Amino acid sequence: MAIPPYLGRLGCTATSRRLLAHGLVDADGQRRQLARVIRTVVGQIRRPRRAGGKVARTLSGGLRGSFADGHVHWNVSPYYTRVDNDILTIFTGGSLQGYFANVPRTLRKGVDLGIGGGLGGLEWQANYSVIDATYGTPFVELAADNSSADRDGAIHVVPGDRLPGVPRNVFTLSVEYRLTAQWSLGGNLRALSSQYATGDDNNQDRHGPVPGHAVVNLDLHYRASRSLTLFVEVDNVFDHRYFISGQLSDNVFDSPNRLIDTTGPGTSTLFVVPGAPRGWFVGLRYDFGKEKS
Repeated sequence: MAIPPYLGRLGCTATSRRLLAHGLVDADGQRRQLARVIRTVVGQIRRPRRAGGKVARTLSGGLRGSFADGHVHWNVSPYYTRVDNDILTIFTGGSLQGYFANVPRTLRKGVDLGIGGGLGGLEWQANYSVIDATYGTPFVELAADNSSADRDGAIHVVPGDRLPGVPRNVFTLSVEYRLTAQWSLGGNLRALSSQYATGDDNNQDRHGPVPGHAVVNLDLHYRASRSLTLFVEVDNVFDHRYFISGQLSDNVFDSPNRLIDTTGPGTSTLFVVPGAPRGWFVGLRYDFGKEKS
């Protein structure tokens, strides 16, 4: 895996050199497979839809309640969303070239669960979300850096393939304990399951998904007055090395600071965005709204 200086920047044109590097034009600049690929890709993405805007239809509900004499509360919120004519960012190779296209249908369904409570000086809250974000119709897109792409640099996406950048499971837990009327100690955990990288819309690239991660944070607060609070926070307490997201792109380095070839396509690889290492923060918070309360 490689870590890029920029991720997600989007251009709107493809230079002749880049097309040549990806085998889409001949050395003399004449079209080879480019016209057929674009006609196939754009046709299969847009043909099922007439001109129109993005439309989302959502069905959702929820229940909530409490028990243990009100010391524990809970909530359940299922949902289902169908998006027609969704907008997809398609990277045609490298991190700077791409275009927007409409996908006939995407689906997002899941449920949000929560439970929490308080007793004495202890307050806690746990939340869990299951998110099934998938494509609802088949289409073809250009993804030359995907290892499963055909000779024209296209991949075939089928219904049920997961949307990139959306973890299936998200869990959070927060706990705070009031040591005294002025001092409180707290912590929180955030855990996410794996997610597919941008460019791996068919979920078949050889690099696999970006791994999931879990991060623990701690904080200590001192309430000096109604309005003034001093705090110390430690993020990523265990200094866990993790990645936030990923993108398939060209790596033009075969070793640190050594270029392969500035005119060639490079090597297709998975670029990842690293999470922040352990960090210490000291500060104060002043609430003007509590001055006269």
